[in-house]
Amino acid sequence: MARVRQCGAPATLTGWLEAFPRDVVRADARLCLVEAWTLVILGSVEEARQALAAAREVGYDGELPDGSGTVEESVTLVRATFPWGDVRAMLAAARAACETETRRKSEWQPLAELNLGWALVLTGKTDEAVSPLEHAAALAPRYKQWVVAGDVRSVLAKISLDAGDLAQAERWIGEALELARSHGFADLPAVGFYHVVLGALRARRGELELADHALGLGLEQLRSHGDALLIAEALLERALVRSTLGARTEARAMLAEARATIESCPDPGILSQRVEEVKLTPAHASANPDSELTERELEVLQLLGEGLTKPEVAAKLFLSYSTVHSHTKSIYRKLDSSSRDKVLERARELGLIATR
Repeated sequence: MARVRQCGAPATLTGWLEAFPRDVVRADARLCLVEAWTLVILGSVEEARQALAAAREVGYDGELPDGSGTVEESVTLVRATFPWGDVRAMLAAARAACETETRRKSEWQPLAELNLGWALVLTGKTDEAVSPLEHAAALAPRYKQWVVAGDVRSVLAKISLDAGDLAQAERWIGEALELARSHGFADLPAVGFYHVVLGALRARRGELELADHALGLGLEQLRSHGDALLIAEALLERALVRSTLGARTEARAMLAEARATIESCPDPGILSQRVEEVKLTPAHASANPDSELTERELEVLQLLGEGLTKPEVAAKLFLSYSTVHSHTKSIYRKLDSSSRDKVLERARELGLIATR
């Protein structure tokens, strides 16, 4: 059933499935699994969960016709392929699936190794991730699993980029994008991540306008049913670029959305640490680190700039009045201002809040 991921046309399969009566689909584990793969690729996570539960309940005698093992093994492979905001569960499923598919020497071994590598990256174990990813990159073309071949290259490009090897990152992401174009899956939501990696690469090279364009394209594509963790990654990357370009208000909104997305996930893995490390530095702000506002201070400042009183800010951010008062005093000190009007004027000069 994992072949659904390779075809690049889940909407077509959805149409075929809809031609079957619902009771027929729900009574056949094979159709339930095809439906689950299709739904999860299209972003209908809850419906996909229901299809997987139905497949387990109905069951199937022996291995499935497509060679993906038993129903339980196929369900595990689905769970390993899509994080659904729970990196710990994904990693456990990926280890199990990789062990099974390696033992069986099945054609789904490249997908299982991609899943394991990506899960390890999401937990911050990048060094451990390289071996299964490189093996998947070599195996996938042999089985004509082009989506896997593209996805694994995008992850290897991210690893190279994070390691500072821009040349290798460019080679990997170039191959990923070419595979997506030449094999007809460029419109899949997950391919938005390829553009995010390309945008991050261009940002590291100082090509900010090109970076912003690629990140915007990737984010838009991921929003059309992409995984929550990929969307959060895209938001963090674009927030940094938008901030550097001077679009501070938009950058803060993206950072806030990324934080909310990450906090909504059962286990966001390494992203929970990364979002706290992101700092949006205004283009004309002081280079003195003691004068840099924290993200919470920026939130308070933004609300003050919108005309809210300190009690209203406290209610909006679910903080105590004394905490907001303390943040406000710190803002006044860092921006060298003695009144609300002056601090807001200074903040607008620095691009920290929008100009009226």
